[in-house]
Amino acid sequence: MRTLARYTGRQVSRRKVLDFDILLRVLYILRKSLSELRNSVQYHVSFFSTSPELSNKQRFEYFTRTIPSDHHQVKAMVEIVKLLGWSYVSIIYEESNYGIKAFEELEVLLAKHNICIAVKEKLVKDSGVAEEIAYDDIVTKLLTKPRARGLSSLISSD
Repeated sequence: MRTLARYTGRQVSRRKVLDFDILLRVLYILRKSLSELRNSVQYHVSFFSTSPELSNKQRFEYFTRTIPSDHHQVKAMVEIVKLLGWSYVSIIYEESNYGIKAFEELEVLLAKHNICIAVKEKLVKDSGVAEEIAYDDIVTKLLTKPRARGLSSLISSD
C-alpha cells in the first residue's frame, strides 16, 4: 500500500492497491507485447528488386521498392513490338527469377495482342556464366525461323 500511496500522495484502500497492481501487470504485458510486435514487423526497402511477385502485398506486406516492377518493362516491350508492326518475334530469357517471371508475363501480353512467338529460348546459366556452346545453339535455333521480325531478350547485366 505504501507504493501506491507514494504514487498518489494519499492513503488508499486495499482494493485500490489490488486494482493498481493489476493495472501495472496489464501495462507491463502490453508494453512487452508491443515491443515484441515492433521488433517482429520488419520493413524491407529494396533499391534493386524488380520482380513483379514482390508487388503482392498479401505475401510481402512490408516490402517496398524504389524502382518500378519489371511489369512496366514488359509492357513497354510489347508496345515497341506493336509500334514496329511485328507479329512474329523470338525471345531469349535467362534462367533466373527475373528472366523466367518476365518471360511468363511477356508471353501472356504478346498473346493478348495476337503476337506469335517464333523461338523462345532459356539461356541456362551455370554459376552465373553460360557456356559458349549455349549461345551457339540459341543462334542456330533463331536462324531456323527467318520470318521472325524481332528479338526480345530478358537478360540481366550480371
